[in-house]
Amino acid sequence: DKYGPEEQVEGIRELPETFPSLLRTLPRFEELVDGYRVEGEPLAFPDGVTARTVLQQATREVLTEMGLDVSDLTDAQMSDNHGWVLFPNFFMTVRAGEATIILAQPDPGGDPNRCIWQITSVMWLPDEMKDVLRADLVDVEEPGEFKYFEALQQDYEQMPRQQRGLRNKALDHLTLVSEEVVVAHFHSVLDRYLAERSQY
Repeated sequence: DKYGPEEQVEGIRELPETFPSLLRTLPRFEELVDGYRVEGEPLAFPDGVTARTVLQQATREVLTEMGLDVSDLTDAQMSDNHGWVLFPNFFMTVRAGEATIILAQPDPGGDPNRCIWQITSVMWLPDEMKDVLRADLVDVEEPGEFKYFEALQQDYEQMPRQQRGLRNKALDHLTLVSEEVVVAHFHSVLDRYLAERSQY
């Protein structure tokens, strides 16, 4: 692997910035990792074990103890974020026990360079914890005014700059990296949709 065991473990520790429900899994994750430690020696995992597989085990155990039946979910669903994009404005990411849904809605004033983002974060909780941990709706008026998880926070900070850049009249094309193939596909679908609409 590109990263050693300690670097992998440190990467898992930073994940709650993006996946808040991992906070409840980390204590069990650390216990399992400690089971592989030998005093005075660097952390080493046996063949077939990585920080990711340890996280999968910890997540499955913690969610099961909380009463969530995850027996039909794969190991990848225990650790990885899975995303879906539905045309034209729905994006959802899911991992075991939590999901984030983002809806991009047109600007109420009709400005094509602005939109409203409605973000809903949901987390599976036992009934006795739901009311205690329920969060109030937050209306964010200014970028950076509300600290959300790191990935979206970075997006929020970049969006106004990118929007100004897209309005640059000297811009005639964009270069996308392989991770942005979904963006390219979205625009190809949008182009087809607009072409069909213009025929009526």
